Amino acid sequence: MSNAVAIAEEADSDEPIFKEPVRIDPNMVQYDHDGMVTRHVVIRLPVGVIADHLNSNRDLFNRVQTTRSKALRKFDRLLLISYEEDWCADVMVAEASPTGITLAKPIITTLPARRENLFQDDTYRVAWGGIGYFVHRKSDNFTMSGPHATPQIAQAELARLYPVQLPA
Repeated sequence: MSNAVAIAEEADSDEPIFKEPVRIDPNMVQYDHDGMVTRHVVIRLPVGVIADHLNSNRDLFNRVQTTRSKALRKFDRLLLISYEEDWCADVMVAEASPTGITLAKPIITTLPARRENLFQDDTYRVAWGGIGYFVHRKSDNFTMSGPHATPQIAQAELARLYPVQLPA
């Protein structure tokens, strides 16, 4: 049975239902420190990944391992940050292969919930996008700009989306 089928059959549980196995985008893998033997890696997890996925979903790191420049090695230390930034995990890679990795027992840290109200108007809204703040068009949720480091920069970018009347 594939992961997609197994996850779809768990419809009674509280976790999100995915039609395809969730995989980490290699672009979300950043090397914080590359030492002589081990590396420290920071990875922003995709939407919907919960702490239980770290040990039960071997396909989670499949795309990372098939990308030569981002592939993880045994004993790499990972800081995994949830998309919503409500938790993070400190973990070591116990085994690594070209198709996936096995993680040692992660240390999960719960982070305080976001309390900021992000700017929005009738047409656009500023939203957290996992790696920064983005401006989305409300009508079709199209990403207009981003990522931006702060919500204030994203709000300024939102203002630039409107036409400006030039002096005559």
